[in-house]
Amino acid sequence: MNFKEEIFSLFKWAGLSVAFAFLIVAIWLGANVYRQGEASLNAPLPSHCDFTTDKYNKLKAIQGPKWVVYGFSNTLYGILAERMSARLGVRIYNFSAVATLPPSVSMEYLKKSLSAGDVVILDIPYWLLAHGYQKSREEQSSRFAFECDLPFFWQATNENKLKFLFDQDPLSVALAGLSKASKAVGVCLFDESCIENHFYERECQGSRAFENGKRNILCAISKRYGDLKEGNEAYRRTPETLEQVTKEHQGLENQGIWTEGFVVQALSNFIGWAHENGVRTVAVPPPGWWPEKLRNNNITSEVVHFYEARDVPFLGEPLQFFWDVEKFYDTNNHLNRKAMIQRTDILSDILARHFQCELDCAK
Repeated sequence: MNFKEEIFSLFKWAGLSVAFAFLIVAIWLGANVYRQGEASLNAPLPSHCDFTTDKYNKLKAIQGPKWVVYGFSNTLYGILAERMSARLGVRIYNFSAVATLPPSVSMEYLKKSLSAGDVVILDIPYWLLAHGYQKSREEQSSRFAFECDLPFFWQATNENKLKFLFDQDPLSVALAGLSKASKAVGVCLFDESCIENHFYERECQGSRAFENGKRNILCAISKRYGDLKEGNEAYRRTPETLEQVTKEHQGLENQGIWTEGFVVQALSNFIGWAHENGVRTVAVPPPGWWPEKLRNNNITSEVVHFYEARDVPFLGEPLQFFWDVEKFYDTNNHLNRKAMIQRTDILSDILARHFQCELDCAK
């Protein structure tokens, strides 16, 4: 074999190897896309997707003008929309999304639910906008996007898409695909697959509605207002949950917001969309427990500046909801029941002053 033939053969085998690698990736991608919606090892629970889409469906069904408090678990554990609605005399919904789902997904749901004249109250936790969180969670967000909304998965970086695909367990993916295929012909191969594939039926009936003897927190959501109806009462706290509150503060004393991060970009895009479509936006201080020495750090002032630079009024003071540890339930931004009521009343008064004219005219 002469030199030219050797080079040709080398390129031939290299080309075949590349083609084979692409074929393997395509087959593996197809297998994962097919089993989407079935529980699989190393994949997010389908209930996380259902939780957000169910809130979207409830919000979309509200007729007429409405206010929406948009945040994450800090909002679920931080306000009572039903109580706020009664105090202000307007229809308010608690749209608290799952933080591990890319915020761009829940914001797109939110956009589809809003009309000109609606009001969105942004209740975004500081840590969600911080550099450390956004950098560490971008890959995880890609995983959740795959399970919940494929178009958002394709927007992830190629690196994160490949990391997700090759982190999936082959046996688990195969079993999930087999379970899905069997259900398509009316056969239940596994007990779990016989449960109706919807959030409330799958997660909130019988023994599945309880975890370690207590009610599954996701099943205690008000269908009309999106509020957490029970589960964060102070008496339920344990030494372990209280320790979790003070265990860490996400290192925020050394961080600012990351303006190039995927969360901040999604929030900026949403605010721009709201301005263009006649939806009013305001921001409020999220709740938090931080040690005293950390309460005057860069991120709070940077967040205020972020909103004000985008013509979003920041109502209240950042330090206003940095409370003592006894007001929290199981993390440093989840309030217990009594503190949730207290924060709802304070925010209601702040909002009443800001929207005084609109509220008076609506009566």
